[in-house]
Amino acid sequence: MAGYARIQKLVHHTAALIGFAVVVVLLLINSHADFIASFNQEASKLFGVNHAYAATNGGGHQGRVPRATPLGFGPLGADPAAGAVP
Repeated sequence: MAGYARIQKLVHHTAALIGFAVVVVLLLINSHADFIASFNQEASKLFGVNHAYAATNGGGHQGRVPRATPLGFGPLGADPAAGAVP
């Protein structure tokens, strides 16, 4: 069983490294403009929304999206239940 676990560990680590390498390559060869174009294309195909990226950013700038508090705890402030978690 230990031999199987070693092989499984090797395969999982190798797959994770390959996946990470793919993400790094994609980040290096694509630009922000490519991302926006792809985002808008997929939003149009899937949801029928034109210029979804600009609409999403516009909604955030107009105050329709909750913003972080000055202390940086998120839109609702510090979570009181967080103090109960050890």
